[in-house]
Amino acid sequence: MNNRDQHIKCNYMVGHSIIPGLFFLLFTLLLSPPGCKVSPKQDQLKGETGTPAGEAESGELAEPAVRFDLAEAESAYQYTTVEGHIKELSVKIGTRFAGSKNENAAAGFIEEQFKSYGYTTERQDFPLDDGTASCNVIAYKGKSMFEGDKPLIVIGGHYDSKKPASPGANDNASGVALVLHMAEIMEKYSLDFRIVWVAFGAEEIIDKNPDHHHYGSRRFVKVLLPENSRRIIAMASIDMIGFGPRFNIDNMGISSNWFRDILTEAAEERGYKVLHDVKQPWSDHEAFESAGIPVAYIHWRTDPNYHSANDVIKNVKPDKVKAVFETMIRGIGKIDDEIAQDPSLSIRDK
Repeated sequence: MNNRDQHIKCNYMVGHSIIPGLFFLLFTLLLSPPGCKVSPKQDQLKGETGTPAGEAESGELAEPAVRFDLAEAESAYQYTTVEGHIKELSVKIGTRFAGSKNENAAAGFIEEQFKSYGYTTERQDFPLDDGTASCNVIAYKGKSMFEGDKPLIVIGGHYDSKKPASPGANDNASGVALVLHMAEIMEKYSLDFRIVWVAFGAEEIIDKNPDHHHYGSRRFVKVLLPENSRRIIAMASIDMIGFGPRFNIDNMGISSNWFRDILTEAAEERGYKVLHDVKQPWSDHEAFESAGIPVAYIHWRTDPNYHSANDVIKNVKPDKVKAVFETMIRGIGKIDDEIAQDPSLSIRDK
């Protein structure tokens, strides 16, 4: 058999082996339910690609070498970037109720943004009580989430919206859009702590059971916290930050006030009046604070259009979003200074 005959035979065999496999894959995808896909071993936190928890999907990434510069970071803020993310989520994708194809599409958009900034990403899949599935999108620098010995702070917001037809521009495209922009700005900086950025799935109540919510944050805490509870020193839930006269930075009063208070100080330095009068489990901070982690639930109150079809982008006020950005960026600088002075993890117990 000459080389030409061998080539023809090889192509024939490959074609006959691949084509049936492609038909099977197409058939499987058509039958798959909407929403994020649930992997068979949930407690190992494997994403859609089978990447184990804390292992990079894209290989080793270098730690940023540029020390944090507050003035430079503040000047990098662009509301047009935040607005673009809000439009993508609330207009182009639209209603993103938990377990839906649109929620999964939003997860894909968010993950691609994190990757484009240079982060390693994971999807943390979980089932919902209505038979569908959702996922968290997690981003961090380096090979693994918990590499090294630096303390960690989780900064996140939920990306789902409320059934049946809320586009969720303020609740909570505004929050997750700012999380994305902050992650983009902070990517180049080196800190004395690590930031884990999380877009939480399925925060909203999915049915008539009032406890059928906060699925993403509860899964994150259940899977990752037991072995890393001392590493995670704080969590910020950024939720509904585009409308309302009252700027709140809250917790439930269970854990230390340290993180809430340092962000309040940062906001007041920028001239914002901050309130602490909502001690409710209304957002993804609930699971973290219940586990003893200091939290900050950051929101503007009150929005009469939330959970409705009128929660649209025209109602999101740029000055409200900027206030949260300035608070968070200045707070990051303050925490970095504190850890530089006292590298022990005892700061979370203040």
